[in-house]
Amino acid sequence: MGIQLPEDLRDIMEMVGVDWPDIDEDQLTDTAREYREFAEELRDTIRDANKACSNVLAGRSKGLAVDAFRQRWGKVSGQDMKHLADAMDLLAGAMDTGAGYVTTCKVAVIADLSAAAAAVAGGLIGAIFTGGLSALLGAAAALALKMAVREAIDLLVSQLIDIAVEKIEGEILAKLEGLFDDTTSSQGHDKNGTLLPEGLDSVGQDLWIEFAEFADAIDQLGKEQGKLHDKKKNFKDKRSKRSLVTKKDDRFAKFGAAIDKAEDKVEATAHSMHKEIEKNVTGLDKTKRSNDETDKHVKGEVDACSPGKKDDDGKDVPMYLLSKDGTVQQLLPDGTLKDVDKKDASGIHDLLESDGKAWRPDSRAEKKEVGVQDDETKVVKSSRVDPYKDPLGQATQLARYANNDYETKHNYAAGRYIDPSDKNKELILIGRSDRGMHSERVIGYSLIHKGKQDGLDEVFTERAPCQRRNSRCDAWLAKHFGADTKVTDAVPYDQLNGNREEGNALHKAYVDKLKTAHGR
Repeated sequence: MGIQLPEDLRDIMEMVGVDWPDIDEDQLTDTAREYREFAEELRDTIRDANKACSNVLAGRSKGLAVDAFRQRWGKVSGQDMKHLADAMDLLAGAMDTGAGYVTTCKVAVIADLSAAAAAVAGGLIGAIFTGGLSALLGAAAALALKMAVREAIDLLVSQLIDIAVEKIEGEILAKLEGLFDDTTSSQGHDKNGTLLPEGLDSVGQDLWIEFAEFADAIDQLGKEQGKLHDKKKNFKDKRSKRSLVTKKDDRFAKFGAAIDKAEDKVEATAHSMHKEIEKNVTGLDKTKRSNDETDKHVKGEVDACSPGKKDDDGKDVPMYLLSKDGTVQQLLPDGTLKDVDKKDASGIHDLLESDGKAWRPDSRAEKKEVGVQDDETKVVKSSRVDPYKDPLGQATQLARYANNDYETKHNYAAGRYIDPSDKNKELILIGRSDRGMHSERVIGYSLIHKGKQDGLDEVFTERAPCQRRNSRCDAWLAKHFGADTKVTDAVPYDQLNGNREEGNALHKAYVDKLKTAHGR
C-alpha cells in the first residue's frame, strides 16, 4: 500500500479543501514490474523461436522459399517482436516515473500539513467551530498552505498528463504502430537482382530442402506458439487489477485512459505476434509438404474435401456435435452419432468439463463475462461460400442429417479448432441454435471458458452472424475470437437494413433443398 495521509492531518487537509491524491504509487511500481516481466517473457519467446527457425535458416535447405522465409522472419523477430518487448520496457519506465511523481507529491503535502499542524497544536478542534484555518494560522499563512497543497497536487496531475501524452501516446504507441504487417521491410533481391517474393508468398515453391530440418523447425516453433498463448493470457488476466490503479481519482483519468489505450494496443500486437508465429508454422509445413507430396498424397487432399477430412496421417478429423445443454456427441462420417468415448484422444476432452459436457454460463456474472455489450464496435466480416463444397459447410449438413432436423428455426454453425499447443489435434465443432443460444455460442462458450480462443481457426454458419442488440453474434465473435477471425456463410442475414425476411427466405430455400438432397 502506498503512502497514506496520517490520521492527525486529515482535519487540516479537509480545511484546505483539496482531496488527498487517491493513487497508489506501490501499485504503479507493481504494474511496472509486470510490464517488465512480460517483456522478458516476450524476449524468451523471440530467443527460442529464433532457435527453432535456425533449423532451416542455418541448415542445408536452399531456394527462394528459404530466402523469403529468412527475409520475413528477420523482420518480424529482429524488428517487430523486439519493438513489442522494448515498448513494454518503456511502459514500465513510465509507470516507475509516475510512481516517483506520486511519492514526491504526497511527501510534499504531508510536510506542508505537518508544519501547519505543529504551528496550531491544540487549537485545531476549536478552529473547526470558529474561524476555520484562517483563525488558526492567520489569513496569509492559511492561504499559503492552501496554495502549496494545491500546487503540489496540480503539479502531479500535470506530470502524469505529460507521461500520458508525450511518453505513452507519443512514443510507446508509435513504437507499436504497424508491427506484424503482411509485407517485409527489406524487399530483398537474390544474387541475380531479382526481387524476392515478399512475406510468405514464396512458401510452397520448388526448392531443395532437408526434411528433418523443416520438421524440427515446425515442431519447435509450434511449441513456442503454444507457450506464447499462455504468456499473453496470463498477462491479460492480470489487467483488471492493474486498471484499478488510476480509476479511483478522476483527476488522473487522462493518465488512466492512456494506460488503457496502451494495454489495448499491447494485447492486439501480442495477438498479432502469436498469429505471425502460427503463419510461419503453417508456411514451413506447406513448403515441406509441397516437396514431399506424391500423387497418392495429392489424391488424399482431394478426398479430404468432405466432412470426414483427412489429416496428414490419413486419419479422419473428428467431428463433434454440441448442444445447448452442453451434451457432446461424436458425429461420424456416415451421419450417425455416438457418445464421446472416455478414452478419446482427439483433444475433445481438453475442451470439456469433468462431467463430459461443454461449459455453459449459469450466473448473471458468467453470462456477462462471455457476452457482448451493445457498445462493442468491432465485428467480424463474413464471406459467402458454397456449403456443398466447403468442409465446414458439409459438416453442418451432415449434422442436420444425423439429427433429421430441417427446421429453419435452427441455424447450424461449425468451427475448425486446432489446439494452440498441439497442431496435431484438430477438431470440427458443430453447434445448433436452440431457444436463445445461438449456434456460434454453442461452439464457442467452452473455448472461452478454457482459454482456448486462439484455437478457433475458422467458423462457418448457415446464415451470416446476426447483428441486432442482445445477440450481436458478429460483435461477439470479434470480441472473444478476434475481428480478423475467418467467418463464412451460406446465405446473407442482414438485420440492420430491413433485409431480415429476405435472409430467412434464402435460409429456408437452402434447408429445403438440403432436405430433398438427403431424401428426407
